Amino acid sequence: MRTNGARWGKFWRAGALIFGLMLFTAGSAVASIPDSNGNVNGCRNNTTGALTVTDSATPCPGGTTALNWSQSGIAGGAVVIPYTFDGTSTADTDPGAGKLRLNAAGASEFISTVIRAEKVASDGNNWQTVLTHFADSTGNPKAYFRLVKKSNGTTQQLGTVSAVSVQANYVNITINITSSSGGTPFATGDAIYLMWDRTGDAGPAGATGPQGATGAAGATGANGNDGATGAAGGTGATGAAGTNGATG
Repeated sequence: MRTNGARWGKFWRAGALIFGLMLFTAGSAVASIPDSNGNVNGCRNNTTGALTVTDSATPCPGGTTALNWSQSGIAGGAVVIPYTFDGTSTADTDPGAGKLRLNAAGASEFISTVIRAEKVASDGNNWQTVLTHFADSTGNPKAYFRLVKKSNGTTQQLGTVSAVSVQANYVNITINITSSSGGTPFATGDAIYLMWDRTGDAGPAGATGPQGATGAAGATGANGNDGATGAAGGTGATGAAGTNGATG
């Protein structure tokens, strides 16, 4: 026969289990793996090297080192430059180190015609040498560009490049957006990539072709109107005298 103590022990264990599940559920609502930026967080044991994946809200314990990495790799492209998007301004001024902005903001982002990119990207490298050559091709278009959000490769803008204007600490890249994932794909603070693919130069003009065959003769035109009567001519010279008649 069970005692009251045994029954209470059973109830206590069940309650503790439910409470633990509640805590786990609450913790899952606060943090997730990967986090909202697409990053995975982990703790590496300094002695054994064992790696434990954690959520972003859990600090690493003593004796471990925090390691963080992106769930997805860097987007592909001939040239990939990392930036932080600045949606607070569209002014033709220096957007600031590591930042990139467009000349249209908010719901008009998708009709932007200029990218204003700081020469020093968010990776701390100076990309001036690359940026200033974005429109060197003599082809049409000169290059293709892509702006893509780091944490979501489907959030992007695509288009062509037609010109580059070099400023003191940034460049203005004239673009034509041909595709956008939305009217406002990027928000201030988003980690984004600027990708660029140069087109080939225009080829030389071809040789002049041979002269074409002579065309058929055209139809004879209609007769013109009669001209006006000319002026009367001058009096002619007097004729020579005739011979005398026979004598009667």
